[in-house]
Amino acid sequence: MTDSDATTARLTARSWSVIDAMMDNVGHSARFDEDTQLEDAALAVRQAGWDQVPWIDGEWPPMDQALEIRMSPGLWRLVVERLRYSLARPVDDECEALERAALVEVERQVDSTDQARQIQLATQRLEVLDAVALAQNRYAEVSEAIAASADKYEARAAVGRLLGVREDIAGAVTDLIWFRLTAADRRQVREDRDEIVAELRAAGVEPTWASRP
Repeated sequence: MTDSDATTARLTARSWSVIDAMMDNVGHSARFDEDTQLEDAALAVRQAGWDQVPWIDGEWPPMDQALEIRMSPGLWRLVVERLRYSLARPVDDECEALERAALVEVERQVDSTDQARQIQLATQRLEVLDAVALAQNRYAEVSEAIAASADKYEARAAVGRLLGVREDIAGAVTDLIWFRLTAADRRQVREDRDEIVAELRAAGVEPTWASRP
């Protein structure tokens, strides 16, 4: 995970202490079930807190103190999932109130960031599919441009100029296995593209880059 992929959530020390205790229980249960992947993920969540909580002389900060914890989207999703799971099986009123408060603090921040990331990925995927669809419609020209290029870098530049797309997007075209450009594959590209456009519009985003091949 790169730092740019991580998500920062702001929450109270009280809410993080609830999450830390919950992940401790998750880790123990996962160890008993021999689920090493879940055990490692639970430990990673706790480690993030240990590394980022502003300890005061080795002690936990005041419960009302605001913290900023940065983790991968996957770890935040695990936190949200486990809080929801626990709230569906409340132990007592006090635990339920603390867990619900933690969920409210985290959920709105993580969900909005996760949706933004999904929109970004869908938009990037749409750019690639648009370029591929253009290349399929101009197969002979694209093939000729690639064949006339000295290497893959020159080919990307040539295809980028031909299709009017960035070189990184053109790379998705030059890296294609050309026998895949059958009629059936062209239909699949159009279907994939239409599906992504529909997803973006459902999220309230109108695609701003579209070749409309």
